[in-house]
Amino acid sequence: MSIRLLSIFCIALIWNGFSRAATAQTPTQPLSFPIGQVKGAAPAAQVTVEKVVPMRKKRSFLHPAATVAQVAVGIAVRFEQPNAAALAEIPETVRSLVKFSAKSKHLLIKRLAIFAPGDPVPRLMVDEAHVGSKGEWVFKRALFSDRRGASDCRLVWDKTGEAKFTFSKGSPLDFSNLLADKPL
Repeated sequence: MSIRLLSIFCIALIWNGFSRAATAQTPTQPLSFPIGQVKGAAPAAQVTVEKVVPMRKKRSFLHPAATVAQVAVGIAVRFEQPNAAALAEIPETVRSLVKFSAKSKHLLIKRLAIFAPGDPVPRLMVDEAHVGSKGEWVFKRALFSDRRGASDCRLVWDKTGEAKFTFSKGSPLDFSNLLADKPL
């Protein structure tokens, strides 16, 4: 009985060390890169990322190799030209600049701020953003500068290529309207 108890104790110690090593944070240097750059033209926006860390995920005995997600924290997108299609480059660029583990398949964005051209204050602040498979962005706890906040909204592109914010309640908002010049 005591050998069995000792073996369970050893397995628990090894498992605890394994799970801590697997979820240790590895902060990276702040990143800065342009997006929406067409040959010979200026980029549509400049992006800065505070850090990219692996998501702390509890592992269970039945799922020891659960998929690991990376979290990009503190992303600021400063547009020079309103081009919503440039946003699709952010996850791919972050993945290429940061060495993701082979198990990491997802990128979660926390604290996203979108600035209009020349504005010192963001027009949109989002607590959490997920990028969908079709390029659809799902925002949680979004705060717009000129309308009520939304607990959840989506940024979707229609058949013509125009980007719109859709809400569970209320009318949609064009992305170009979000970044349009505001009268003082």
